[in-house]
Amino acid sequence: MKIKPIHLFLIVGFLSIIIGVITKSLFIDVNVYDTYLVITYLQIATIITVSCGVIISIYIFMNFLNRPIKKKYGFLHFSLFLCGTVFLLVFQIVARFLTETFYPNDKIYESHYWIDLIILIGPLLIFISLIIFGIGFINAFKQNKLIS
Repeated sequence: MKIKPIHLFLIVGFLSIIIGVITKSLFIDVNVYDTYLVITYLQIATIITVSCGVIISIYIFMNFLNRPIKKKYGFLHFSLFLCGTVFLLVFQIVARFLTETFYPNDKIYESHYWIDLIILIGPLLIFISLIIFGIGFINAFKQNKLIS
């Protein structure tokens, strides 16, 4: 069996909900001007899992219509989506661990915006992956299929 983007999105969706349940007490603080946005990992994992489910459904529907999305678009879409997910879920845990371990008395996490900047890279990569997905979706409908 060849690995397809559908299988990879299924694995990412499953792993993200497991990570979300395990780390449900953790949260992300995003400082936006004078407001803090507090988002739990379970909320992010749920959004990622639902997104993966919708993406899988679209891939299956396109295969059903005999207009599959090309693998190059699928794998590029998956790799950008995965990088964005890693930035959202994994980097935050590592950043908290490092700042609490090496700077326990200093509020480096709250006083520096570099973590917020890196966290914003995650949604940006996911957005770019959705643009790639849209291009692949449109190209799948542009394909001329020969009726045999």
